[in-house]
Amino acid sequence: MSIVFDIVHPIFLCLQCLIIDEADRILEKNFEEDMKQIFKRLPRQGRQTVLFSATQTKEVGDFAKLTFGSNEERQRTLVYVGVDDHEPKATVEGLKQGYCVIPSERRFLVLYAFLKKSLSEKKKVMVFFSSCSSVKFHAQLLNFIQIECSEISRVNVLVHSLSFTRQRTEYIHRVGRTARGDNGKGNAILFLLPKELQLLIHLKAANVSPSEYVFTEEVVPKLQPYLENIVGGNYILNQSAKEAYRSYLLAYKSHSMKDIFDIHQLDLSVIFAKEPPKVNLDLESSASKHRKKRKLDVGRRHGIGPLSPYGRKRGDDRKQFARF
Repeated sequence: MSIVFDIVHPIFLCLQCLIIDEADRILEKNFEEDMKQIFKRLPRQGRQTVLFSATQTKEVGDFAKLTFGSNEERQRTLVYVGVDDHEPKATVEGLKQGYCVIPSERRFLVLYAFLKKSLSEKKKVMVFFSSCSSVKFHAQLLNFIQIECSEISRVNVLVHSLSFTRQRTEYIHRVGRTARGDNGKGNAILFLLPKELQLLIHLKAANVSPSEYVFTEEVVPKLQPYLENIVGGNYILNQSAKEAYRSYLLAYKSHSMKDIFDIHQLDLSVIFAKEPPKVNLDLESSASKHRKKRKLDVGRRHGIGPLSPYGRKRGDDRKQFARF
């Protein structure tokens, strides 16, 4: 970056107005240090800086202050303009929001039915996932079964949020994209597991109150065996599905709102129906560390094998993770 700036530095000597958009997204992608280096090389005298952010957080405020010089200058010239401060809703007026409570084993089938209906009505649909690998797999599978779509892995979006959002500000960012354009209207549906309903409390605290939508069994196609045969019989789809499964679990495990998104509450046997890959989630507890120190006369006792991919269980044991 320093080499590039040395080359183009003369161009920026006369810079009078610096505009920064999506400031909160810049912070999410950990570009703060890069931005600091940019600010150091830009002229401060006679320059106006305009910073836009869909959400107002302490981090965004601190980021705004980086664009100024001394503390005295920051206090004198930093002006906040909140265009939505007095709005009763955190999202745009033309956006209709809803949520569906759908178990893991029905998610793709409901998504398929939703896309079929939307595309027949010539509507454009965006589907957000928690990882790029999930985007890639779903794009490949949907195209294979003739639901035409494109993937934009750079922003984890498939050309609807199917996977969880990491925080309410991310939800506001995502759904806002559906109401852009000339008419400023759009629809957003959030897929939730039954154990994730507490997320609605956090959304309500941010003035977001989605309505509940219900998908009846009549509209959900009976395609599960067909889809399993397709993925199981196609090497590329099978490998892509395994990568999507790994990335989904790793993203779920890394969620900051663990009281809502608890990986121990997931039913792994329905998320990946056949021959799931091994995933290292680093869930080691202090008890397992103590067991490691003991000398065992027998081999490993977790019982993982081709016929028991989730490990040996007692009759009343509902645990799904083996600790090594």
